[in-house]
Amino acid sequence: MKMKWEEKFIELHTKGKVQEAKDLKNIHVPSKLYKYQKIDENRLKNLENGKLYFSNREHLNDPFDLLPVHYNEDEIIDFLKGEDCPANNLSKSEIISKIDKVLNSFSDHIKILSLSTSIYNIPLWTHYGDNHRGMCIEYDIDNLDRNSDFYDCLLKVSYIDKKVEITEVLKNTLSNLINNDELKLDSMFLLYFTLTMKHKSWQYENEWRIILKSNSGECGIEKSLMKVKAIYLGKDCSKENIERVIEISKKLNCKVYKMEYSKGIDFRLIPQKIY
Repeated sequence: MKMKWEEKFIELHTKGKVQEAKDLKNIHVPSKLYKYQKIDENRLKNLENGKLYFSNREHLNDPFDLLPVHYNEDEIIDFLKGEDCPANNLSKSEIISKIDKVLNSFSDHIKILSLSTSIYNIPLWTHYGDNHRGMCIEYDIDNLDRNSDFYDCLLKVSYIDKKVEITEVLKNTLSNLINNDELKLDSMFLLYFTLTMKHKSWQYENEWRIILKSNSGECGIEKSLMKVKAIYLGKDCSKENIERVIEISKKLNCKVYKMEYSKGIDFRLIPQKIY
């Protein structure tokens, strides 16, 4: 089976071929991405001031999100027994607890901005766009600085039906830690890229993520490096919110559309320009 470009991208990174990986991603990054969200005071303020809200693990809706991994506990225990390791004095449950704590700590120290590739996604309007009362912001990716953290950390989500097997990765990592060596690149990168993997039941979202480090492990506001190209309002957006968004759009110098049901045979939403 032909390897997907996302898999090739990760493989190049694990081999240290960072520039080749970047070149491959550049071919596939969309020219624009969309953020579905409800309309409230904080979000309008962030929009007007060029800010973005990044979520932490606790605020994501997929219970398996951020570290969908599996490892063979018995194999790890047997491996540690063959090493000169202080953990040999611990019980199996204590060792597993410590490993899980390390893995959770890894995913607890990042923050994520979720974006999608389409303005026409009806489930996203329902789930994230406040049941068609919210808005969807179109961001210009073509003109995003390719040397910026935002661009480097912009990754496509892969949809999988099984958790990622990391037994061998853990062995390498634990061995290096025991011997006070540096962590191997493949260990670091594979764990990092599992942050872009979700169960295939979520594939309708067509998600891209910007994943940034968070020393505090908390949600946070970041200055946006992406220009707002347009704002799309849900078909049931209130008159008051329409007026407020139009006022903000004047400052941002961007267009405003309102989504309406198509009168054709297809189940579609059609954007109608209102400003």
